[in-house]
Amino acid sequence: MKKGRMVFLLKGILLISLVCSLIFLLSSAAFSQKKRISIGGASAGGSFYVISVAMADTINRFLPEYNAIALETGGALENIRLIAKGEIETGVANMRDATLAYKGEKPFMTPLKNLRLGLYVGTYILHVVVLERSKIKTIEDLKGKIVNIGAPGSIVASTTEAILRLNNISMKDIKVRHMGISESMEAMGDGLIDAACIYSAIPASAITSLAVKQNVRLVSVDEKILKNAGTKENILCYYVPPNTYRGQNEGAFAWAVVTTTYYNEVTSAEDVYKWTKAILEHKDMLVKVHPSGKEVRLVTKEELEISPIPTHPGVIKYGKEVGISY
Repeated sequence: MKKGRMVFLLKGILLISLVCSLIFLLSSAAFSQKKRISIGGASAGGSFYVISVAMADTINRFLPEYNAIALETGGALENIRLIAKGEIETGVANMRDATLAYKGEKPFMTPLKNLRLGLYVGTYILHVVVLERSKIKTIEDLKGKIVNIGAPGSIVASTTEAILRLNNISMKDIKVRHMGISESMEAMGDGLIDAACIYSAIPASAITSLAVKQNVRLVSVDEKILKNAGTKENILCYYVPPNTYRGQNEGAFAWAVVTTTYYNEVTSAEDVYKWTKAILEHKDMLVKVHPSGKEVRLVTKEELEISPIPTHPGVIKYGKEVGISY
């Protein structure tokens, strides 16, 4: 009798194991059939990365046939190259650098004609951040100081170099550090660096986090220099009002660029249409993770004139659906 019960129990356990295995295999198969979407952001702590995470979460929630993943990258320049190579499906970058890539101008060696425009993400600025007590008041004061300029080849590095150049300063005149955004804020709080350059929408979460502990200040770029460089550099002169960050008692002028998402021309128009629709019709998902999420929208005709890059057909399809013609 005991032997019979044992055999019965063993058969039951075996049956349960087989059922569980079948369920696992079926669920794994279903998951593997999902289309993977890699979204290039930036280093953790930056709003590029935060927005890319929010976009991925939105797609996964409302389009279950996709498996969207936000990636930490070196930022705009790396995203552009990865998109052009087909290594990621989409990513965040600014029109200035994307236009240089499309034309094949420095720092890009050959024209990347397969880039296609996506959604407007926001107007991003280069924050030149110091602690409130710092003696650095102007861009010229950065000479001889330890300054974080982000990853080599990043938009932060290239923009910092351009701003220094416009002020007749060389990169050799500063002591360069290559840190991520959050890491640089910690380093400045600990007194290991004098200033940090950060590309972000306003407010930059990493700066806000530091400002809770120590008052910060933004170093203003000369307004006339920025306005004179606007057309040639494809940038905007942006005014950051006082008290944007804790301890920031004075306003500051900053280098600003229109930032959008980009795709490779071979990316399916139907896929891009679905992603565009999900993101724009559920913007509340983006706003929950960063205030700049409310800025995400279709690019206007005026903004299209800044760059020669064509709009992706999937975005055009959604635009027609909501009454916007490109």
